[in-house]
Amino acid sequence: MQRLVSVFASSFSTMELAEFSQVFVAAPEVSTQADGSQLAQWKTNTVMGQDTLKQIKPEADIFMFASQELLKLACFDMDSTLIQAEVIDELAAELGIKDQVATITERAMRGELDFKASFRERLALLNGLSAEKLDGIFNRIQIMPGAELLIAKLRAEGVKTVILSGGFELFAARLAAKLGIDEVYSNVLDIVDGKLTGTAIEPIVDAEFKARQLVKMATELDLASSQVLAVGDGANDLPMLAAAGIGIAYKAKPKVQELAPLTLNYGGLDGIAKALYGDV
Repeated sequence: MQRLVSVFASSFSTMELAEFSQVFVAAPEVSTQADGSQLAQWKTNTVMGQDTLKQIKPEADIFMFASQELLKLACFDMDSTLIQAEVIDELAAELGIKDQVATITERAMRGELDFKASFRERLALLNGLSAEKLDGIFNRIQIMPGAELLIAKLRAEGVKTVILSGGFELFAARLAAKLGIDEVYSNVLDIVDGKLTGTAIEPIVDAEFKARQLVKMATELDLASSQVLAVGDGANDLPMLAAAGIGIAYKAKPKVQELAPLTLNYGGLDGIAKALYGDV
């Protein structure tokens, strides 16, 4: 069974392999052996945050968890993962309090604050914001580079795609429609008389919800964890990343990079598609 690490070896030159492996791990060293095979020293992160060094021949059936043929479910965070913004900060900008809210958001994503408590605190500050502003906010948010290519490739390979977001369903649903993502689980803003009330309709989509929903979907589809991909950037994504066979922290906060199974710090999200399927 072909493993992700052998895809690296077969799809890229030595130089490209060195560059691309750096995307997922830190400071790899790649050399070509006398028999033409490539030997790489990989620095990988375990879920517990312990760094390990392994000497691996790329064709060896070790190191990675899933083959490209078996991946069947891909779950994504939205804010700062599929899009280049934190939506709640953009909502705050309409009220002139973006810096105040963004500071709380940053601390929450770093894992310094309880997500639910900080979410409710930030949301309360948005009380009274006109819902008429929401369309304009969505229209100015930029999609993360490589997201469209990655989702298109996953769909072409028959992979179910899902947004699991601690952001807002109104935005996540529109993004899903634009990208062709199958399902959305996100927070629902409470809107009364055309204005935000500063609350969200329960349940709140937090870290535990994300992980629980990922496991529920995998169970319903009768999938092994090795058939599940998850991608996120914040501390509230860590349980979801740990629950997936392939959990990738994308340009993530320091704590998340330390604890996540894999990290992607360079390039766009299409790097994941290249890792899974070679040239795309």
